[in-house]
Amino acid sequence: MALAHGDFDIGVAYKVYTAFIRNSVVLYILNFIDRLTDNTILKKLDKFLDKKDDCKEFIGFESYIKNRNLEKFKCEYFIEGHYHQNKSFFFKQVSYINLAAFACNQRYFIVKLTQR
Repeated sequence: MALAHGDFDIGVAYKVYTAFIRNSVVLYILNFIDRLTDNTILKKLDKFLDKKDDCKEFIGFESYIKNRNLEKFKCEYFIEGHYHQNKSFFFKQVSYINLAAFACNQRYFIVKLTQR
C-alpha cells in the first residue's frame, strides 16, 4: 500500500516553492515579519484560503490519474488526498483511492497497517 499527500510528482517550480516555504529559517523570518506587521501575512493567507474551493470537482480527474503511472510504486492500493475528489479507480494492478477533504463531507479516515 502507498499512502501519499499527493504533491510528490508535481513540477519543479512547486518542489522549489515547498522546499522554500518549509525551511525553518524562512518560517522564522516570516513569523517575525508577521508579528511586526500585526499578522498581515496570516490575514492575507486567510483571505486567499477562504476563496479556495476544496470541494470543487476536477473535470478529467480519472484520465489525469491514469496518466500518472502509479504502477511504478508496486503496490495494490494507492491512497492519496491533495485533489480531494472522493473517488476510486482500478488501473491495471493498482486500486487508486482519492480521499475527500474533511471540509466537504465531515468524514475522516483511519488507516491501520499490519505486518505480513
